[in-house]
Amino acid sequence: MTLNKFSPILSRKIKIALVGCGRISENHIKSIYLHSDKAELKVICDTQKICLDKAKEKIKRILIEKSSVPKYPQEFNSYQELLEAIKLKKIEIDLIVLTTPSGLHPSQTISAAELGINVCTEKPMATNIEDGLSMVKACEKAGVKLFVVKQNRFNSTLQLVKKQIKRGRFGRLSLITVNVFWHRPQSYYDQASWRGTSDLDGGALMNQASHYVDLMYWLNGPIESLNAVSDTLGREIEVEDTLAMNLKWKNGTLGTMAVTMLTYPENLEGSITILGEKGTVKLGGKAINNFEHWNFESSNEDDLHVENSNYKTSNIYGCVLGDDVFVGPFVEIQKGVVIGDDTFISERVSVSCNCKIGKGCFLGVGSVIEYTIIDKKVTISSNTVIGKSGFGFIPNKSKTHLIPHIGGVFIGEGTNIGAGCTIDRGLIDDTFIGKYVMIDNQVHVGHNSTIDDFCILAGQVGLSGSVILKKNVTIGGDVSIKDNITIGEDSVIAGASKVFNSFPKGSYIGGSPAQNIQDWKRIVASQRLNLKKRKNN
Repeated sequence: MTLNKFSPILSRKIKIALVGCGRISENHIKSIYLHSDKAELKVICDTQKICLDKAKEKIKRILIEKSSVPKYPQEFNSYQELLEAIKLKKIEIDLIVLTTPSGLHPSQTISAAELGINVCTEKPMATNIEDGLSMVKACEKAGVKLFVVKQNRFNSTLQLVKKQIKRGRFGRLSLITVNVFWHRPQSYYDQASWRGTSDLDGGALMNQASHYVDLMYWLNGPIESLNAVSDTLGREIEVEDTLAMNLKWKNGTLGTMAVTMLTYPENLEGSITILGEKGTVKLGGKAINNFEHWNFESSNEDDLHVENSNYKTSNIYGCVLGDDVFVGPFVEIQKGVVIGDDTFISERVSVSCNCKIGKGCFLGVGSVIEYTIIDKKVTISSNTVIGKSGFGFIPNKSKTHLIPHIGGVFIGEGTNIGAGCTIDRGLIDDTFIGKYVMIDNQVHVGHNSTIDDFCILAGQVGLSGSVILKKNVTIGGDVSIKDNITIGEDSVIAGASKVFNSFPKGSYIGGSPAQNIQDWKRIVASQRLNLKKRKNN
């Protein structure tokens, strides 16, 4: 089975051949072994033995760190020999990753496509437009995938900016400026004969600033016209080391781009500034990795995430993300998870165990979600844990045995769950929370509990296992409810109550132990009468 049919789920690992074992290949090797449950590095290929040896050493270190049984990929010192081995079915490959000099990408891609092999190529995909188009046509004809590495689109900073543009927060965009002020010394170009050449490398714009060119299109759409001047001012190379450009987008936005590799003594700036009638944002730092300015005419919830959206890595591979999903830094989303459109995932969130998250949800900072199905428009605040096993065990004189939980959690549409809450998964059946339930901070919901629609739970409420709250139950703060208790529809429980018995529909409950308020009032009235009688005597 290959990837050519675009199958979303594979029954085995993707078999990868890495061609080109230079500096950037180390990132690909690390990523492949990081996701060894989904991918397998079958081949490394390079014309230079020293590069192959460095790649093997990198793999060795990774295997030691993972405490894995050494299993090294097959080596080739010729790309043609690799292709011949694939053609003769001596080795099975699903994907070829090209980290070779840029000018070699077109011919290598076309050769792979003709054998029905999918291709991932480092940027730039080619050094001229004709070769780039030839790559696309060859892959389309062969029915294989072609992917160019443009990872900056997934930076949390840029995702947040993109979201504001799509929401129209900027209003009409007037000007976008891009600055790439980097340092590439002569020694950088001298390390290999192909560097700084027009055929194999490309200049400051094509190579170093390639990601910024991609982002201009990704953020604001196609370009209508441009004019530029470029020159080689400080390096002994064939291509430009400095460039200045004026642009106009098809939507009318004007722009500028300035690129140089002559900044002394190190990289100074990699920035994008967006100016609109209702907002201004500058994404700066040395490599568009932090916000230097963020200001809009009107505020919204996205403004709260600017400070923590600076470039940090997240692991979201193997999951299904809907449209306009924002993923913050240090997020872990495991394979099998499905995230609906327009969902906002804050920093340090973990979602695993085949969870399904509906449209328009919000997952707060540090929340942990397992074995859970969440309907649309659900809000989960910071540091809430949902779907962990409940507190069930069998006591024994020699050893206490925990009872395994195989149920899950279901949360209905429009429900709001506060910060620091814990909601346990069911033992066999699911823990169930209905629609438009309001749960305050620091609430615990035990396993197999059911909270029907429109219930309200104030802070520090604790529900033991298998508690049932019927519709429209309101519970004050600091209430605890014993296991296997049912509270009838439209009931109210006063704060600080301790509930040891079930109550019917429409009850007003309070006290410790809790009782019907009407009964409690009669007892209080009787006690007051007796006290008055004792005082009179």
